[in-house]
Amino acid sequence: MKRTLFLFIGLSLLWTRVSFAIGPRSVTSSGNAVKWSSMPVTINLETDLTVRGKDVSTLVDAALSQWSGVTEANVSFTKGTLGADIDNTNICCYFYDSSICPNGPQSDGMNPLIIDADGAITSDFFNPQNKLTTLGFASIILSDSSSGAAVKGEAVFNASCLAGVEVTGCSAKGLSFTDDDFTSFMVHEMGHFLGLDHSQVNLTEATDGVTSNDDVINTMFPTFIIGNGANFKTPEKDDKVGLAQLYPSSTFATTTWTIKGTVSNGSAGLQCANVIARNQAAGLSRTDAISALSGDFSPAGTADGSYVIPGLTPGVTYTVEIERIGNSVKEFTGSSGYTPCRGSSGESKPPKFDAQIHTGTFTGTSGSTILGVDFSAANVTSTLELASLETMITGTNDELVIEDQMTAIELKSDTSSSCSSSGSGGSSGSSGSTSSNSSGCSLIPSF
Repeated sequence: MKRTLFLFIGLSLLWTRVSFAIGPRSVTSSGNAVKWSSMPVTINLETDLTVRGKDVSTLVDAALSQWSGVTEANVSFTKGTLGADIDNTNICCYFYDSSICPNGPQSDGMNPLIIDADGAITSDFFNPQNKLTTLGFASIILSDSSSGAAVKGEAVFNASCLAGVEVTGCSAKGLSFTDDDFTSFMVHEMGHFLGLDHSQVNLTEATDGVTSNDDVINTMFPTFIIGNGANFKTPEKDDKVGLAQLYPSSTFATTTWTIKGTVSNGSAGLQCANVIARNQAAGLSRTDAISALSGDFSPAGTADGSYVIPGLTPGVTYTVEIERIGNSVKEFTGSSGYTPCRGSSGESKPPKFDAQIHTGTFTGTSGSTILGVDFSAANVTSTLELASLETMITGTNDELVIEDQMTAIELKSDTSSSCSSSGSGGSSGSSGSTSSNSSGCSLIPSF
């Protein structure tokens, strides 16, 4: 039996439209993806990377190397330091959050990666009941409002139930995460830190209750199966192409080819249709599969149903299909939802329609693009209410199946802000009262 954790993404206050299915996490009002503008990206680590005597620095390195090792992309990291050991008493000296750490640093040039050894930080940022079950949260929290260039990113990983050094309470909940599990959480969340959203390519395998086929579940899929860390931590083709779409290697465009098209509801563009290109060769349709979400690069309120699938292998024949997000087993809504599927209410409500495979098959050459691979979705039963500017929350949190707590989680998830081209930060309002320590930084307010 699979025990599934749902990886929820909180929403953020940002003058952007956030997107999904492998592609950018956020898009500015100018249509630019929010991402880091240059490599390497510096990750600032706390001084103590041990958890009750267990050194987790090698797990951090392993997680970062999964993304820096993607040859289709140009991604690299350097490691800096925060110069301190971080816990829930001093995190706001290094971490910005509009609700929890409203006076935290925004444009200090540091991108903190923090190991929450006992879950205390997680408990303060969310709720005490999330102390053991929220596995981590990470995002780009400040970016240029026009270009989308990232200014600051942050990440927290909860090691309270790390196998062998679990805190009291983990065993009662059946929570014990192997090194591979913990690494996989970090890989997934660092994907968000790099600007990637969730994606869906092999939904059947992810929701069928069978463990033997979990090796085809992609890293950026919004659920995690306990004990599947060895598979989940390794990016699949869909994950790699999504990363390359944001940070292409020098040869990516010239050694692959691209499919472009639109999805409509019969009269207008349909946002939030999942489009998948699959290698039609026997045995490869689940591993050589790349997804896109219609409207994922469209600024808020202008979604036209267009999609782009890059990274296809030259000379290989692909089928192209559309499907809705989620299925009868699991509906991805709320903070676990796909972010271009969020309407003006901020709630993820993916449209439902009949799955469809395009009548044609497609083969391309290096550097080529095939246009006009269009779909008209049938039996569309719900549509999004788009606003000219959508108010959203950015950040991620990985939560056990406690969906009745989603409102509280969303209210306390870390938020993202945009700034002018000068890089000066803007922030949304704060809640709660704060206190200051001797160095003058605001500490976590009480709830």
